[in-house]
Amino acid sequence: MIKNNVKIIIDCYNANPTSMKKALTFFNNIQGKKIVILGDMLELGLFSNNEHEKIISFIKKSNIDIAFLIGNIFFNTKKTSNKIRKFTNKKNFVDWIKKFSIKKTDYILIKGSRKIALESLIHLI
Repeated sequence: MIKNNVKIIIDCYNANPTSMKKALTFFNNIQGKKIVILGDMLELGLFSNNEHEKIISFIKKSNIDIAFLIGNIFFNTKKTSNKIRKFTNKKNFVDWIKKFSIKKTDYILIKGSRKIALESLIHLI
């Protein structure tokens, strides 16, 4: 999808460690300014914190410019970076993003578990 000259990749049907890493790897190899908006990967049980930490480690090493992480699991992880902003929920993200300009962005990847319904954020772009 293209909106306001920003190419948006939307994958809000399912999120697990494998699909998240594959999407981020693909996205990382695209040339241009890139933003990711990621929602928690739900139903991971005992592996949840560790798998979310691995995603943050990948983002830190990547050439993704900015990552917005939404959900209590991402919010409560220990790892962070100056290119990562964490939000406990979608409402807090929406309140903050209204002040953030993405006009100079080429690509946005939106990915998260179905229950988080991140596709509802597209109107903000």
